[in-house]
Amino acid sequence: MADRRGKKKRQRRNHEELRTTSEHLEYEFQMLVDTARAIDSERFGRKGMLHRALVESHLIHTRNMLDFLYPDPCKARTNDVIADDYFDDPDEWEQVRPRIQDLGQLQSRISKLLAHLTYYRQKLDRNWYSQPVTDQIVAAFEKFLHAASETTLNEGLRKLKGAKVKLQRDTFSLRRSRTDD
Repeated sequence: MADRRGKKKRQRRNHEELRTTSEHLEYEFQMLVDTARAIDSERFGRKGMLHRALVESHLIHTRNMLDFLYPDPCKARTNDVIADDYFDDPDEWEQVRPRIQDLGQLQSRISKLLAHLTYYRQKLDRNWYSQPVTDQIVAAFEKFLHAASETTLNEGLRKLKGAKVKLQRDTFSLRRSRTDD
């Protein structure tokens, strides 16, 4: 069943279920940042199988984070974990989240580069510049962490909430502003 905007009615999740699920969310975010850092470090080169595997991994985690932060209301399945679930008012996140320019095109490009073998793929720029997209996702995720109810977040995300994710120069580095490891 959908509301007047095409949004599917979602089951309300309790805080314990959200806190448990947030472990997977923390993993997705950490992998997004770690793969971006590895790509930009050039430690694995700019060509070859390891580089391509890193780019594909980064694309998977980019897509997962975009689907979490910016779910398509018509496509999100009722059992998908989405940012709206972490708010008492599901519309609250949609109102406060930062916008990503050309989000639909970005999601389509990622799908075509990663998961769909299409004739359109040959027309795409096959290079993946991760930093601009990752910067935007990190900013949106920081906004999410500060807006979501703390009781729905696991310990790792609560610690990250008190930190500032800094992306420096061309390298991604997750640095905590506190030394509370």
